[in-house]
Amino acid sequence: MINQEGLDLIKYYEAGGSFSKKGNKAFLTAYLCPAGVPTIGYGHTRTVTESMVDESRTITITEAERLLIQDVSEFEDAIDSLVKAPISHNQRAALVSFAFNVGKTAFSKSTMLKKLNARDYAGAAAEFSKWNKGGGRVLPGLVKRRAAEMALFLKDVGMDDHAPLPQVVQATAIRPSGESDAVKAAGASAGMAGAMMAASQIREVADAAKGLTDMFPTAPWPVLVGVLLAAIAFMVWRRNSDSDEYGA
Repeated sequence: MINQEGLDLIKYYEAGGSFSKKGNKAFLTAYLCPAGVPTIGYGHTRTVTESMVDESRTITITEAERLLIQDVSEFEDAIDSLVKAPISHNQRAALVSFAFNVGKTAFSKSTMLKKLNARDYAGAAAEFSKWNKGGGRVLPGLVKRRAAEMALFLKDVGMDDHAPLPQVVQATAIRPSGESDAVKAAGASAGMAGAMMAASQIREVADAAKGLTDMFPTAPWPVLVGVLLAAIAFMVWRRNSDSDEYGA
């Protein structure tokens, strides 16, 4: 089972950031997603029809969560089957969230998977930010989601991309939320990352920062800043080619 941090990330973005806001339950009513697909709850599409959208069909939170667990399990199986390199629980959760959003087929053909299976963890992490488009344009919601997924993917990783990573043994384990060595190391890279970041990336970073604070409103600022800096550092070091693939 995906860990709670990964599940909360999926719930947050599939509900349009509304599930954490008391009283806002718009996602429980059938709707058309930006791609025009009938959807309800936390991104559930399989049993939803356009007539349900027309009727404004609604479900309960309990039903939405049941459907989510059912849907997520398929993507967990896909990640476990496709990923051959050792990954941590948080990395697995980030990949499940990513595949849940872009689709199993897209993930199976992605450069991210190729780099990951080659144990190029930093290169794989840098791929998240490239999947930020829908309908041919950059979507702010996808920018924020990709930043949150990349931050979760990097949460347990040191700045040395060749450092050994823990093999997944029990998927239900949850990492402690305290400040990690990776976060502390990220702080040391702040000057380099800031100097190398192009002006065109500033808005993206600002959106990423807002996405992190929205996702983890109670987390200490040093932890959020450290994780964001780690993401920026990896993105700058590894972004040496234009994007050749985009998210749905």
